[in-house]
This record gives sequence, structure tokens and C-alpha cells, in this order.
Amino acid sequence: MPRGKRVALVGGVGGGNTGNEVSLDVVRDLLRAARDDLRFCVVTPMPVETTTRGLAHPGEPVLPLRAPRSTAGPRTVGAVLRRALAEGRHTCRVVHEVGGMRALVVCGTGVLDDFEEPPWGMPWSLLLWAAVARVRRRPFILLSVGAGPIGGRVSGRLFRATAALATEVTYRDADSLRTMVDLGSVRADARVTCDLAFGREVAPGPAAAPGPGMRVAVAVMDWGGWSGDDEEARGQYLATLTEAVVGVLDRGHRVVLLVGQPVDVGPAHEVRRSVLSRRPDADLRVADIGAFDDVVDEILGADLVVATRFHLVVAALVSARPVISIGYAPKNRALLTRVGLAHVDRPAEEVTAAWILEQVDAVARDGARYRGSDEVIEGWRRLVRDEVAALATRIG
Repeated sequence: MPRGKRVALVGGVGGGNTGNEVSLDVVRDLLRAARDDLRFCVVTPMPVETTTRGLAHPGEPVLPLRAPRSTAGPRTVGAVLRRALAEGRHTCRVVHEVGGMRALVVCGTGVLDDFEEPPWGMPWSLLLWAAVARVRRRPFILLSVGAGPIGGRVSGRLFRATAALATEVTYRDADSLRTMVDLGSVRADARVTCDLAFGREVAPGPAAAPGPGMRVAVAVMDWGGWSGDDEEARGQYLATLTEAVVGVLDRGHRVVLLVGQPVDVGPAHEVRRSVLSRRPDADLRVADIGAFDDVVDEILGADLVVATRFHLVVAALVSARPVISIGYAPKNRALLTRVGLAHVDRPAEEVTAAWILEQVDAVARDGARYRGSDEVIEGWRRLVRDEVAALATRIG
């Protein structure tokens, strides 16, 4: 197949983030269903891990989103020159690769924020690919992406430039569109759609049965504030979850701990150890999660989900489960508001164990108030499919 038939799927895959990975899978699967003449490559900041995890299908090249970098050692003149040389080589490779592509599609997720990302990370890397695509006259599509919060001024400018260079821009929620407009990115053609993960087919499972003795899935995140290195925030978050899990167990409910990506495993086991130090006889395990579908399988066996990561909230909604959100960013509330559940979210830096337990008790009394609108969620499933099918017709 000629290289010109290749579509680049751009995403932060390889690190085990189940939301990022399912978003890329949805776009690939739907484009393939609409156009059997297209072939794909994956562009990611973690090419080695992406290959190792088998996230690229057979025959699909895996390309590095950014130049290899090292933070080790002092910033000597030699180190700066080596960095500049690496960036130059990478840019030349990007120019060459983009010339052989039919289009580049950034596959959703919160790519336009600076959560644990410096300006020279995702912000700069996206801008480089967008700029090269413009020079090589290839479509660069921001598809159902999330934007904000953006704390750094430099990152904000880089993201604004990327949106300006994009051929098409759709956002997964109105808050994302508003964030970019506030940054000065005003495009008459920008539209609000929904998160791509809603396009994933989910086999129906048993209905949730909230009430006495219900099974509660508590999803733990490796959260240390927006910068990622706030140890006080991390400690308070884990202590709050520990206290909440103890309270849930003392109410006679069952608990399983979930994770959304590998970095969450350590914190989840930390919560487990803390709970078992207080309730040694508790039956409490950390679920073995490898992909979004694994998360859904676990959730389908639960009656309530308590989650921090955005895509675990999404997984609860597509699984028709009551959900309580401990949001690490406003995107959780933005999503839940659209399905009639603004009342189930509390920011991670403000949440208390008492509030979580109040919500658990409320779910046990009336779980329907904590379930998203089936009509809206089904509409989103159709919307994702229609959006990607329409995109397939615009790829030359």
C-alpha cells in the first residue's frame, strides 16, 4: 500500500492510560470500517512502550511524537548542542514522514492541557506536527479533544498556535471550547461533540443493584496536584480514600480497588495496605487492569463506581452504573453536567471522606439519581460513529 494512503493516529498511548488507548482504538476501528483502503501509523510520545504493549496493529509503523530527551546531568553547552541536534533530526524525520501521510488525526483525550506536562512536552510536540502538516499541505485534525486547565502561559500560546494551524477542530465539551476561546483561539468552525470513548461498544451486563451489601468499585489515581509533585495533596487524597473505603466496608458493602493506568497501581496498593491495617479481615483486592475493556468488565460487576480519572467516570457511564466523581480537573464535572449528574462531583483537593460516604448512603437509598441519562449516552455513541464516518469521507 502506498505511503500516501497512510493516516497518522496521534495520541498519548504506551503508558497504559486506558482512556487514551481506547480513544485511539475507536478512531482506528471506525475509520477502517468506513474506508478499507486506508492504512495507519501511530504517533506517540512512548513509541517503545506502544510497540511492546501491542497497541499498534500488525504492519502499523510507530513514530515518535517528540525527539528523545534526557534530563540527566548538568545543562552544559555540549548537552544543549546535543539537544538541538536531536530536535533538528526529529524535525527532519517529521517532515519526511508527514509527506507520506494522507492525514493526521489527534484522537481525542485531554491533549490541550498541561497536567504534569512542561511546555516542551506535549504542547511543543503537537505544534511541530501541526506546523509541518500545514507546510506539507496535509490535513491536521483535532478530533473531539479536551482543553484545559492550562496553567502555563507558554503552554497556552503553543496550544493556541496548534489550534490555529489545525484543519479541523472539534472539542469533547463546551468547557474545552471556552478554554481555547479565552486563550484567543476563536474559530467559527470549531464544534462541541463528545468524548471518543463513548463510541466503544459495551456488551450489556447485569443491571446494577444499589442497596445493602452492594459492590463498590473505588478507582484510585496517582494524584499529586496539577503539577504532580505535591506530596501533601497526594497524602491527603490517599488518606481520604482510605477513610472512605473503611466507612464503606463498615456499612456492610463490598469494595474492589480499580486503576486507570499502571502509575495508579502503587497508590491503590497503598490504600489497600492502609485499610487492611485497620480492618485486617476485609476482602479487598486491587483489580488487574490492562485496557479500557478490562475496566468496563470490572465495573459491570459493581453497583457503584467512585472514580477520579476522567475516563473511569466515562467507563461508569457507558456501563450504566451509578457514579461518584472525585474530580482532579473541571472536565469531570463538565461531563457529568451534560448527563444530569453535576451533583455527584467534588474536586479532589476539596473532597472529604464524610462527603463520599454521604453519597454512598444516598446511592444505597436511590441509585437512579447517580446514573447518567441513557438517552444522552446512547446519543453520544451514535455521534462518535457519525463524526468519524464523516471524517473518513473527507480524507482524500
